[in-house]
Amino acid sequence: MVALTFPGRGEPQAQEDQGQEALLRVEAAVPGMPAAPGEPPQEPVGPVGEAGAGRRSWLSPLSVRGSLEMPLPAHEAWAVFAPVERWREWDWKGSADARWLEGPPWTVGSRLRVGHRPFTFDCVVTAADPPSSVTWEGRGLWFHGRHTFAFTAAPGGCVVEQREVFTGHGARLLRPLIRWFWHHQLTALAGACRASRNVGA
Repeated sequence: MVALTFPGRGEPQAQEDQGQEALLRVEAAVPGMPAAPGEPPQEPVGPVGEAGAGRRSWLSPLSVRGSLEMPLPAHEAWAVFAPVERWREWDWKGSADARWLEGPPWTVGSRLRVGHRPFTFDCVVTAADPPSSVTWEGRGLWFHGRHTFAFTAAPGGCVVEQREVFTGHGARLLRPLIRWFWHHQLTALAGACRASRNVGA
């Protein structure tokens, strides 16, 4: 597997994942790779030239993971992340139109809008265990996505991990976009966490 890592300064570097933790790593599963808990298995693709292999690859879901260390304990990083209406303050590029549509925040069944016009998606919260993790699902264009944010304690702060499974025709074509966007979003959240820490100092 090839992981895209961001060492914290300079340009992103593509390197082979040899098991060492990076500050930020975005990984995309390949067909036939074991799925993470709660994610659908990747449909296997046969050898090149096997009848139907190209079609199966086109229809295969895309399972993506990305994580970044935050300079705050998990519950404090969650407090920075949780107010959806404030996402635009630290992630205007990707979340300018984010807001709650219906229901109490971060409860199963509540509905929220994510994204930045013209690319906004109305989603429903399908799992909620704040401040540990939340999951929402939504549909946009011809894709369906299930997105999870998880906050895990780590030395010096916590690790925020994003996990998403996309299904739909051509879902795997989203991989370059997700790699770029998660780099932006997670580093923006880390910046908001640093600003929160400095205010509280």
